[in-house]
Amino acid sequence: MSSDEALEPKANRWRRKTALFLLVVGGIGLTVMTQCLYPTEHPTTNLRPFDSIIRDCTVGSRRDFIVNFLGNILAFIPMGAMLETAELPRLRGRSAVAALALFSLVLELGQYLSGRRYADIDDLILNTLGAAIGVGLARIVASRV
Repeated sequence: MSSDEALEPKANRWRRKTALFLLVVGGIGLTVMTQCLYPTEHPTTNLRPFDSIIRDCTVGSRRDFIVNFLGNILAFIPMGAMLETAELPRLRGRSAVAALALFSLVLELGQYLSGRRYADIDDLILNTLGAAIGVGLARIVASRV
């Protein structure tokens, strides 16, 4: 145990370690879900930003909106919150959001390379937005505790 850990209250160490554990479990879960589950018969690729978002909001079904728009945001809110709560020295704030954007990019590239799912730039945008919301919420909660 380092001298910094000795000075840190036990509850804070437990909170940080739990957040890191949940982050890893969530990352594995998202990877399995996007790479292995729910294959698509004829997946396509969307490289035009906001194309899918506009389509889902204007002509898509309610299910499309919930799954594609809200689902991508909601999937990454806990990831952002857990990464911020884990208090990793170089992955706080904007760096945490950037790291999760990179993780989202890796997921989308995996979908593209596997040919099993849609690869969509809008998913990257919405996932990054969700990560930013999660980081922001974690900061708000931490400032009030």
